[in-house]
Amino acid sequence: KAGELFVHLPKAVLSAIVIANLKGMFKQFADIQLYWRTNQTDLLIWLVTFVATILLNMDLGLAVSVVFALLTVIFKTQLPRYSVLGQVSETDIYRDVEEYTQAKEIPGVKIFRSSATLYYANADLYAEALKAKCGVDVDNLIEKKKKAVKKLTRDREKAERAAKKAQKKKLKAEQIGR
Repeated sequence: KAGELFVHLPKAVLSAIVIANLKGMFKQFADIQLYWRTNQTDLLIWLVTFVATILLNMDLGLAVSVVFALLTVIFKTQLPRYSVLGQVSETDIYRDVEEYTQAKEIPGVKIFRSSATLYYANADLYAEALKAKCGVDVDNLIEKKKKAVKKLTRDREKAERAAKKAQKKKLKAEQIGR
């Protein structure tokens, strides 16, 4: 219905309206180098969205960009890069010990790095990588924690029962003394 308002306008005016509305998108081309340095994945999503929108149409371009963005998230989380970090001597810089020969692990400390966000779908991959890179068996740690919590709960309940018993004994002694 809004399109009826533009039917009688000259094509030059219509093209000026389109260009004015696309001005923001065209200005982003100047930021491509910045996007490349900060986040290459976001730049790739932006480029795919731009090209799909120009070549197809607005609706299909948006659909392609959403699907592409979802695929990048899936690939980033299912194919992460894990590493053990070490300190570069006499600096506050930490790098992958397998890639940088100057990076040395700190004795008694393991710094494990994952390139992906940890969530339920990649938790098993994370646990396996942690075990492989650092020798930490997550399942064993969880089992030990459960046993420790269970023991603490038993000890607390035992102490509460003993306290109640002592309190009852004290009340009986007070009643007998009266």
